[in-house]
Amino acid sequence: MITFVELMRMARFGFSGAISTGIHAVLVIVFVEYLGMDPVVSSVPAFLVANINSYLMNRFWVFRARSGSAGQFVIFFIVSIVSLLVNTSGMYVGTRILDFPYKVALAISVIVAAAITYLLHKLLTFREKSDQHSEVS
Repeated sequence: MITFVELMRMARFGFSGAISTGIHAVLVIVFVEYLGMDPVVSSVPAFLVANINSYLMNRFWVFRARSGSAGQFVIFFIVSIVSLLVNTSGMYVGTRILDFPYKVALAISVIVAAAITYLLHKLLTFREKSDQHSEVS
């Protein structure tokens, strides 16, 4: 059963993901429209900046981790890459194999990737060694 504390953490996770996604999108637009960068190339620095923001929001606000390290950020980044691969694979399968409209494939991919990412961050990136379920609201 999902507790109220866990439900609130999931809501914070969703909100922080929306903020990071917004940062990514705005930076891509700025890089393309104002700096003349290629859209695919511009997505790389935008992803990196958004990922740093996401790490900070998840560490300090979503999971309220008491300690952090360079190793924790590496795990966070690896989980982010896994999420990107899950999302991209879902889009490929949904649009190319199952012939879903891209918006349907996108919705399914985002939900699946977010759920996997949340679980991986909870279990790997921000787990607490002494008590994995404690949190101060």
